[in-house]
Amino acid sequence: MRATKILLFGFPIFVMALAACSGVAEPSAPVAEAGPTATGAEPSTSGTETELGAAAEESIIAAPSIQIGEISLTWEVQEVGEGIKPAFAIDEEGVAHVAFLTEADHGGLFYAQNRDGGFEVETVSEGYFYGPIDLALSPSGEPIIAYHDHQAVQVDMALGDEVIAHLTKSGWDLTTVADDGHDGWDNSIAVDDAGVWHTAAIEPSQFGFVNGVEYATLIDGVVTVVPVGSGPIKYEFGTSIQLDPSGSPSVAYYNDRDQQLEFASLGAGGWSVEVVDDQGDAGRYAALVYDADGDPHIAYYVAESRESGTVRYAWKEASAWQTENVGILQNLQMGQIGARKITSLAIDKEGSLHLAYTDRDRLIYARRTDNGWAGQEVVEPGSRALGQLVELAIGSDGSPHLLWFDAVSTSPSLEGIVRYAVGNE
Repeated sequence: MRATKILLFGFPIFVMALAACSGVAEPSAPVAEAGPTATGAEPSTSGTETELGAAAEESIIAAPSIQIGEISLTWEVQEVGEGIKPAFAIDEEGVAHVAFLTEADHGGLFYAQNRDGGFEVETVSEGYFYGPIDLALSPSGEPIIAYHDHQAVQVDMALGDEVIAHLTKSGWDLTTVADDGHDGWDNSIAVDDAGVWHTAAIEPSQFGFVNGVEYATLIDGVVTVVPVGSGPIKYEFGTSIQLDPSGSPSVAYYNDRDQQLEFASLGAGGWSVEVVDDQGDAGRYAALVYDADGDPHIAYYVAESRESGTVRYAWKEASAWQTENVGILQNLQMGQIGARKITSLAIDKEGSLHLAYTDRDRLIYARRTDNGWAGQEVVEPGSRALGQLVELAIGSDGSPHLLWFDAVSTSPSLEGIVRYAVGNE
């Protein structure tokens, strides 16, 4: 099928308390065009950026399987606040905990929740921050947010770190994930059963660094940062960290050098890296989840032209990765104000898969059935400029919850309105 490489990286293991379709199918994927450049630097950096390679141009992409119109939920939409690049989680009581930010030299990070119906917004921190960000809940329901802080009004290679914001009874507790280099980009976060956070982030090769994907956590109360073995990686294509049922972390990410989706997992011998998908320019904006049996599932994007490509789904079965194409996106913009988390994957209590994906025009919600993927347009295509980011969560009652932002301005900086929606039968 596809090549699998296993690389072991020595990292001491610490004992931690981790605890039958009648809809309309999508059209066939478009023919690949000449490769783009993805700017993505904030601010601009020297050197060439990631381009679509020959593998993407020459690959034959199978037709997507989704049937749009097979789902007809009614979506109740709320405005959360003015901002961009949001993240959220739903607690057991159905309350949405949302984080979002403004990207400016005097910007901020904000938190909102809708316990009383409407969203109440508060400021977590002020400064020069950059998204995407991520949010997870502690076992007691406290929000924990990961974000990147430039630590100055201009980008300084000697500064810049990931910050973890934890809401406690006494307010927001901020922990800097201090490490050499200007790192902490493309954050993703997971929290274990003991309340310990685990994050993945990028130390960007655009800035001359070589570690790429880095993993951070607390060990005996001390922040520890280690590379997972990805080698040099550009930021802007995302990371996705999750804990398997035993509490061990894994990260899905895009290797821009080889243009492939990779999966790093922490085992007894340290971090190991394997190739999930090297068919085409595969792996941008990955979203990783585990099922109850401990098998990983990943949604991601396969770029085929400057603006178009295929949303693909991969899962591990009998120690081998399987893939299938789900749907297409035709109006994607990459770079500094462009796409970030364009796919989001969730598994409900019954083990059913749910998927959301988006570009500048479309926002799709889908469920996997015995006959393939059934989907629905949540936003009328072309009715508004979307921010090219979506988050999906499944409530305790099985209802899907979506979070995205509308892009109201892209110059001189990206500005938007964060929206939250619940789908009802």
